Amino acid sequence: MNGAHSPEIMVAPGSAQHQVYGFLRHPHLRGAEAVSTHGAPAARDRHAGMSPDRTEGVLLLLSSSVGTLSEVLTRRPLQSAHLFHIALAVLSALHYLAQNGWRCASLDADDLAIDSVGRIRLDARDALRPAGFRQFDSSDLALVRSLLTHLAASCSERPDTHEADGELQQLFDMIELGVPLREAFLRSRCLSQARLLPVGRTVETAELRVRQSHRSKPGRRRRLQRAKTVRTAKRATGPVPKSAKQTQKDRARRRGAAGRLVGLATLLGRVQTLLGRCDAQLQLGVDWCERRARAVSEDLSAQPLLLRLLTPKAMATTVVAVAMLFALFAP
Repeated sequence: MNGAHSPEIMVAPGSAQHQVYGFLRHPHLRGAEAVSTHGAPAARDRHAGMSPDRTEGVLLLLSSSVGTLSEVLTRRPLQSAHLFHIALAVLSALHYLAQNGWRCASLDADDLAIDSVGRIRLDARDALRPAGFRQFDSSDLALVRSLLTHLAASCSERPDTHEADGELQQLFDMIELGVPLREAFLRSRCLSQARLLPVGRTVETAELRVRQSHRSKPGRRRRLQRAKTVRTAKRATGPVPKSAKQTQKDRARRRGAAGRLVGLATLLGRVQTLLGRCDAQLQLGVDWCERRARAVSEDLSAQPLLLRLLTPKAMATTVVAVAMLFALFAP
C-alpha cells in the first residue's frame, strides 16, 4: 500500500519518483511539489539543478487525497459508472506516461488514489520504470484489463453487469485494434456514463450539489421564494378569480388569434383557385400545340413526291451529292 493519505514522501534526486511526481502533470496522475527541509516551497528550477546524489533526499509534498480505491471497496461496492470512470482514468494516465517515456510494471487498487472531488489519480510510485519514447501498447492495456476484471468480480451485484462489461470490452477492443485513445473514448458510451457518477460521491451527494449550484445562481433564489409564496397563498385562499378587465383581454386575444387563422386560410384558398385556373390555361395551350403539329405532319405526308423533292432541304442534299460525284469521277 502506498499510503495515499501521506502528504509528504522522501525520494532520491533523479529517481523515477522524483521525475514523475515532480515534473509530470496530468488530471489522473498524482503529482507533487518539491519543498525544502523547512517546509517552504522550493523553486521550480531547483529540480533541474539537483545532482543525482543518493545521500541527499528530496522532500515531495503530494497532492491531497481522501484514500485509495481499496479502502473504498471495503466500505461499499462499486457501480458500473465507477468502473467506467476508473477505466478511462487509468487508460489516460498510462497513455500519458507512455508518451513521456515511462511504464507501469504493475497495477492494483492500492495504486489508485481518490482526490476530494472523487477523481481517480494513479499513484503507482513503486511500479514506475523508465522505458524511453514509446507508444501505448498491449502491456498497458493488459494492466487495465486485469484491474477491471478484479474490480468487476468484487462488484458482481451490479444490476447492469452484462451491459457494462460489454461496453468496457468494446472499448478495449477498439484500443487493441489501433484506434487512437481519444477517438476510442468518444466512440464509447463509457465516457458519457462515467461523467454522471465519479468515484467517491454518491448519487444523493451529486444531486444535492447540483441543487445547491442552481440555487446559488443570481436571481434564482428570488424566483424560488416568489413561487413558494404564490403556492402558499393558493393553498390558503384557493384560486384567485380573474378580474373582468383581464377576462375581456383574454377573450380579445383569443378572437384576434382566431381571426388571423381564418384570414390565412382564406388567402391560401384564393391562391389555390388561381393556381387551378393557370393550370387549366396551360393545358389548353398544350392541346392546341399538339393539334397544330399533327395537322402539319398530315399535310406534309399528303403532298406528291415531286413537291417533297423540291423542298429546300432536299435540294441542298442533291447539290451536295452531285458535288461529291463530280469530285470523285472528274478527269
